[in-house]
Amino acid sequence: MPSTTPPKTRSSYLRLLAGVQNTSALAFSTFLAVHLASPVFATFGGGEVANQVMLLGRAYYHPLEPVLIYGSVSAHLAASLLRRLHMLKTTQFHRPALTLHHMTGYLLIPFLTLHVLTHRLIPSSSAQPINGLSPAELDYSFVSYGLRMWPVVSWTTYALLIVTGVSHGMSGLPKVFRWFTTRSKAELETARTTSTKDTVRTPARRALSGKWANGASIGLISLLGVALFRLHAEDPLYGSFMRKRVDAVYRSIPWLYRS
Repeated sequence: MPSTTPPKTRSSYLRLLAGVQNTSALAFSTFLAVHLASPVFATFGGGEVANQVMLLGRAYYHPLEPVLIYGSVSAHLAASLLRRLHMLKTTQFHRPALTLHHMTGYLLIPFLTLHVLTHRLIPSSSAQPINGLSPAELDYSFVSYGLRMWPVVSWTTYALLIVTGVSHGMSGLPKVFRWFTTRSKAELETARTTSTKDTVRTPARRALSGKWANGASIGLISLLGVALFRLHAEDPLYGSFMRKRVDAVYRSIPWLYRS
């Protein structure tokens, strides 16, 4: 059914959603840059070095964690879905094709949800025997334990989280930068309406940008993959009491982490 919303109102609504979408993406990216520094350092120094870097990073983002993580992800997801639904309902956009950026974003949702559950929400539970793992207790030994106890499940979920997350982030960063560097509404509209012309006029520049994003994605994915290998090889050195607590975190999702 054709949309009855006035074009000016529709354009303002889409600009608002785009603003929320890009601002929340930038906010989450600041957290992610700090968060990924520790596993990148694990590539070279193992879990011990990663833990030290993680403690430094937590001092930066921990006070703002509800906003940088949960707030920005919720806002980004809501704005993205509302924007796409609105575009699907308007005849002028017809049915916008799903790009790699869109598909990796949708695929990322379940793996990011699982990651937050196992690494944030469940460990903070006061239920016994978990008894609320402190940030100091929830270090990279926790990751090593999961990789060694449930190698197939852990490797699969980490790998899919890394591939979808890095691909979505790297393909989205240029969109975020373009949005923030567009100074006026008129420029924004011009950038949108002339995107096809720009592709024809500057194929070399766009190809270079795409190659840079692809190269950065492959490089980061490779580093994080090596980090997983190193963490898998390390013994978490848990005592029986700590092992019982960490084990209970993973087994809180029994359909995935089984005996």
